[in-house]
Amino acid sequence: MTRPLALHPVLFFLAIVLFFCAHNPGRLSLQENWQPMAWLLMPMLVIEAVVLRMRRARTAAVLLSLFVVLFFSYGQVFDVMQDWGWRVPHSILMAAWAALFTLGTRATLRAKSDLVNFTRVLNFVSLVLIAVPGARIAAHTMEGGVLWSWSRPAPDLPMSAGNAEAQSRPDIYYVILDRYASEGTLRASYGLDNSEFLQFLRGKGFVVASNSYSNYPKTALSLASSLNMDYIDDLSSDPGRESSDWVPVHSRLRDYRVWRFLKSRGYTFVHFGTRWEPTRINPNADVNVNVFTPPEMIWALAGQTMLHPIGTELGIGLFDQRVLEWERIPHQLEKLPEVARDPRPTFSFVHLLIPHGPYVFERDGSFLSEETANQRSRRENYRNQLLYANRKVREAIERLLAASPAPPVIILQGDEGPIPIGYPREGLKFHWEAATDAELREKAGILNAYYLPGIKSERIYPTISPVNTFRLVFNEYFHTELPMLPDEHYFPRDDRHPYDFFSATGRMKRPIPQTLLSRNPAQGHPE
Repeated sequence: MTRPLALHPVLFFLAIVLFFCAHNPGRLSLQENWQPMAWLLMPMLVIEAVVLRMRRARTAAVLLSLFVVLFFSYGQVFDVMQDWGWRVPHSILMAAWAALFTLGTRATLRAKSDLVNFTRVLNFVSLVLIAVPGARIAAHTMEGGVLWSWSRPAPDLPMSAGNAEAQSRPDIYYVILDRYASEGTLRASYGLDNSEFLQFLRGKGFVVASNSYSNYPKTALSLASSLNMDYIDDLSSDPGRESSDWVPVHSRLRDYRVWRFLKSRGYTFVHFGTRWEPTRINPNADVNVNVFTPPEMIWALAGQTMLHPIGTELGIGLFDQRVLEWERIPHQLEKLPEVARDPRPTFSFVHLLIPHGPYVFERDGSFLSEETANQRSRRENYRNQLLYANRKVREAIERLLAASPAPPVIILQGDEGPIPIGYPREGLKFHWEAATDAELREKAGILNAYYLPGIKSERIYPTISPVNTFRLVFNEYFHTELPMLPDEHYFPRDDRHPYDFFSATGRMKRPIPQTLLSRNPAQGHPE
């Protein structure tokens, strides 16, 4: 009988990658992830090739498979133990993993057989482990899920624009402060008086839309709407209300109407990215600004390995996303005013994952450890992170205005409000139609402030919503004739059905109960 090749190390590794993809159906497409998958697989193939040429190839392959399985299963086992209430320190679990590897190595090296049959068993087991996630991915695809990509951007709107020279056009900065709540939410739910920051904005010439709500309660849905200047009802038909696939809406965060129009008018497109894959980089941008951020898939896999606790313990940002996030936000805000030095007209899309978690900032900007954050309430962590964001945004605005040769257009906007207190108890199954009016307002209430030089403040009405942001800007500065849309607010049924929308517009307009108006702001919602 032919002696089998010991292919199981690379097959186990491939199974691990496929399991990650299968457990994130509808959020990843192969077009976006084939390169990181190749980056991960190529070193493994090189190691496999070296192992197969060794004198004791089957023995070396068993040791390599043992290492791969232990190394990449570490995070999963740790998370499961935490979920079961077993608070095992990393030091103990890592010692146990080292002991398992040592025992497995000794047993393999002392084996008296040639490991031929064991190699056949491991090859078979690894193939089964590949087939399981492969079947799940295939089933998702056959049910209408996106496997490779989604290339149906929103079509261009009919817009006629004036012929002003490019150099007379203002630089445009669209700054998204993720989950930045409205003034009312901050006061009622977080015990925070934000009037000082809002007065600063007004003092600089901003107009704050005091009663603004997001059009959708999720970042992807909200930005797909605002950047395309339209509601995204068409996604309810294709891919459909029952779809659980987020790839279609993610695609509209990369190729959207706003950048296409401004690019046609001679603008340079600068994209300030995040760690979140849909806005990490934009392939259409002339310039991408970010700190070291590999594709989300690599981060997610690395976070399940033993590198994560080691890097966290040693304070190595390369292996700890919390440290990188602490470095990214001030880096982006430091770089933002430098765009003003470009003599060309520029459009900057700036997505800042703050005050959104993870909570890594104390209010003075110092690093907040995960251990300390877990000891505090979400209200306290959110409040501190928002106060830090206020300070850094103030500094950036002052520097940006001072560095700009001509007054720029600046839009400060939350894409959604914070998660209501009751939401985490339900997770992905939370049914938004069952939410109270107060919870809907909390999730949709946002900061929405405009610095539009030369434009009458009355043009910015109190309830203007993000879908109308660039309709207003383009009409005022480029003489387009885009009709302003009704300011409506839609929620998906739940996170598993992102395009099954229902209208919450009427519930946003209901009178707020007197009990809420008279509630002690410092009390807020129960944690």
